[in-house]
Order: sequence, then structure tokens, then C-alpha cells
Amino acid sequence: VAPEQEENYSQIVSKIDHDKTLRAERQLYIAEEEYYRSKGWFSCDAYCMEKYNRMLEAESTYKKIKAVNEAQLSKAKAEVGVFSEYGVQEARDLFWGIFAKGKGFSQ
Repeated sequence: VAPEQEENYSQIVSKIDHDKTLRAERQLYIAEEEYYRSKGWFSCDAYCMEKYNRMLEAESTYKKIKAVNEAQLSKAKAEVGVFSEYGVQEARDLFWGIFAKGKGFSQ
């Protein structure tokens, strides 16, 4: 990887706001919990529907933020290329992670 490509990669990755993603994820978790606690066995009253709508709103916000982050990460990866150190290491990590999950499942 050329130093210029590595610098561009680092700049793009550093712009990803992980704190914003974590806040949105936390809000989604809270909204899901509130909705779950508000619903009845077979029905959902007005209070429950209000919690459901808040959950959908939080989910939408989280998905939008995550999509922006993924687009930025994709742009950064395109900068260095698939066969760069970064691309190869990601492929290795993905392979060994899936391998470990399969190994754990089989036991």
C-alpha cells in the first residue's frame, strides 16, 4: 500500500463517528425494551402503539447512521484495494471468525 493510499484510508476511517452509532444503537435498545414491556399478551393499546412507533423511529435512525458509516468504510477500502494488507487481513479475520463459530457450533 502506497503511503498516500494509507493516508487517505486513515482520513476516511477517522471521519466515521462511532459514538453517534453507539448512541443510536443504545436508543434503539431502550425503545425496543420499552415497547416489549408495554405490550400485552394479545393486543397493543394506544400506549403500546406509541412505544412501537418510537421503536420504529429509533430503528430507522440507527439504520441510516449505520448505512452512512458502511458507505464511508467501503470508500476507504476501495482506496487501498482488495489485495492490500487491509483487505487481506480483513479476509483472514472473517475466515477465522466464521471457522471459530462453526467449530464452537459443532462441539
